[in-house]
Amino acid sequence: MKTPDFVTVRSDLTEAIHRDFAQAGVSIPFPQRDLHVYHHDADGRPLAQITAAVEDPDRG
Repeated sequence: MKTPDFVTVRSDLTEAIHRDFAQAGVSIPFPQRDLHVYHHDADGRPLAQITAAVEDPDRG
């Protein structure tokens, strides 16, 4: 059965569940992903080493 106020009913239901869970001390963790980005040049040298060589050509 379709209802014209589906979005409103769904929102009200979701809010009621969230409120009741909070009152009961139930928490639902959100998924979390950590992304670590490592920069290397074509020879495999880390970016910190490359930039140090640019700043001080004697170090490269």
